[in-house]
Amino acid sequence: MVTTIVALLSSLVKSSALQLAAPIRSFRPMRGEDDDERRRRTKFTSFAAAPFSSILEIDCLGVGDLRGTLAASKCWGRRPCLIRDVFDPDCLMGSVDPCSLSQPWWPSWCDVIEIACDPDSESRMITHVPGDAHSFEINWALSDRWLEKIMTTSNTSKARKETVVVNDVERFFPALCDWSFETFDWIPNWRKDDCQISLAEKGGGIGAHVDNYDVFLIQMQGRRTWQVGNKIMSWAEEDRRTIRDLDVRILDNWDGQEMTELVLKPGDVLYLPPRVAHCGIALTDDCMTLSVGQRAPSVSDMVSRLAEELSTSSEDAATRRYTDKHLLDHGASSDLTPGKLTVDSLERARRLLLNELASMLNDDDWFGDFYGRFVSEQKRLRDHYPFPLEGDEEGDSKFIVRQVFEVGQGALYQAEGITFIYSQDRLYVNGQRFETATAAAATTAAALCNNRRIDRKLLLIDGSSRLSSDALALLEELVALGLLYFSEEE
Repeated sequence: MVTTIVALLSSLVKSSALQLAAPIRSFRPMRGEDDDERRRRTKFTSFAAAPFSSILEIDCLGVGDLRGTLAASKCWGRRPCLIRDVFDPDCLMGSVDPCSLSQPWWPSWCDVIEIACDPDSESRMITHVPGDAHSFEINWALSDRWLEKIMTTSNTSKARKETVVVNDVERFFPALCDWSFETFDWIPNWRKDDCQISLAEKGGGIGAHVDNYDVFLIQMQGRRTWQVGNKIMSWAEEDRRTIRDLDVRILDNWDGQEMTELVLKPGDVLYLPPRVAHCGIALTDDCMTLSVGQRAPSVSDMVSRLAEELSTSSEDAATRRYTDKHLLDHGASSDLTPGKLTVDSLERARRLLLNELASMLNDDDWFGDFYGRFVSEQKRLRDHYPFPLEGDEEGDSKFIVRQVFEVGQGALYQAEGITFIYSQDRLYVNGQRFETATAAAATTAAALCNNRRIDRKLLLIDGSSRLSSDALALLEELVALGLLYFSEEE
């Protein structure tokens, strides 16, 4: 039965780390215009009647207030929205220091190049000839010599234009992870994907394409033109228009009749809901764009993961097999035809599959556990990450937890790129379940999930001088696995 279910579900799918982290600080310096003035210049009331063919363009209610501005616009999950002057890149990248940051929240161009050259990073260089959608090529071998070449003025006569794309930048630059956690704290942890950064010379880009998730395109430096589609694109249309035999998914026949063109300057944010086609083209040699994705699992994602779950399950619902014990109830009838797949056989198989799947999916405890493990898994696996502790004294999880919660030295941080979520009496981290049956452990789990930085003051909130044994045991296990790491924060 397991093989049958896996085959059926699979066919459905086919169809369709001791690092020093930056302390958390506020980053809302104003650029000379107060909130009241921005609200007067920003009109939201006319949005509801606006056709999708127009892109809403608004001013931010206050530097850094992405949540409030997006909520007021009513665009989330519905339509694209360009928000001007959301962030102050000079401050966040450390070019000037009005925020008194101990280190920049955003990485510099050189920081991203160093990350791209790290063998553990997921990076690639995409090249193309402007105007030729069939010319896109991808190169996974990135040399640090690209830094010298791209930082100089580009050769405008050169046929092929280059763009470097790096995923999971926050794993290598903890301050960016801090910033992302605080900036997008209104989005559930399990929806968050990664911080991807692209570096492009003038004319560079990755072509017209469609993403299956909400995304914020944040201009860090330089300028970029975004061509944004005027409708939600179906899977069928995307498949029909995707150019074949390319290493990247690029849409063909992309022209001005189906798009709106926008120019983003540093600090601007373009929000796109899922499946809105878009194409970015760098207007300057120092074009740097941060893409913060917010994924959501599709039916095929869940069915595929469910098939894997069932293939190794010993649950009765997963192992129950097709039976036909009534096969001979009518005797040795002469009209039996062994080569025929009968309607009765089909119906029995259908009922078996539907009934057993329904029994699992309708079991709140089973489905809650399945979904919690599923959505806390890493989106892109990295070898040997997170890094478990060594066995020496300073690497011992008990010693580290004691330093933070008894001595009061330093803090623990969530490992970058790892999802922490909790539900009822369970904690889910990196696809694993941790029991939190006691009230103390459950309170600790909630604090771990809602805060990237965890210290003595955060957890000892009831006036007690020490954590319970259950809470300590949970913290020690997470530290030993590398899911939490220690920072001295001198």
